Amino acid sequence: MQSAVKHLCRGSNSVDWVSCAGKLLRCALHHALGALFCPLTAHCQLFTDNCSLEMHLSLLGMPGSGKSTLGRALAQHFNWQFLDLDAEIVARAGQAIPAIFAAHGEAHFRQLEAEVLRDVVARPGPLVLATGGGTPCFHDNINALNASTFTLWLDVPLAVLARRMERGGAARRPLLAGAGPQLSTALAETLAARQQFYSQARLRLAETRAPLAALLPALAHAGFPAGAPV
Repeated sequence: MQSAVKHLCRGSNSVDWVSCAGKLLRCALHHALGALFCPLTAHCQLFTDNCSLEMHLSLLGMPGSGKSTLGRALAQHFNWQFLDLDAEIVARAGQAIPAIFAAHGEAHFRQLEAEVLRDVVARPGPLVLATGGGTPCFHDNINALNASTFTLWLDVPLAVLARRMERGGAARRPLLAGAGPQLSTALAETLAARQQFYSQARLRLAETRAPLAALLPALAHAGFPAGAPV
């Protein structure tokens, strides 16, 4: 039992590890009660709600790695809710992300991002979350993600990212908008700074466009999701 908890909660700091372990134990109790009192029905939400560690999936990776595209496909497959963290931030702030950067600076954006992230991962029920490219790298967000969700890093080659950004993606991203002909260099520098955080994800996907049929067994092998169809 202890080894299983350590496996699922790896990557958490000492405080979040305790929170993660406590959540696992509560979820185990909920499911045990559900099995005892609801053996004849699949409608046992009383016992399975709020077990978000096994019910949330977060996608991490660089801008252009395909987090939103893959996230929507996974959400559709599992029949779960899909959320884009950037869209949640925009809704909270009432401003587009470039406007937030321009008016308040990156530090303000990162604080808002951390607050919205913690609100989102605390929600009950299953969801797939596409994070922002820099989300795991600030305010201990990677530990918050690992404590409350299963994290998947989309590790896409720099050349592929550059091609996608050159097709117009860079203009929508404040930290890359002014890179111009130095886009590839800017992407390489950004990845070098962020890789230490991405690498703390529970699973790394190194395929450029891995089909869903290939990804699902890898998720299942890594222990996610519990009881969901593969």
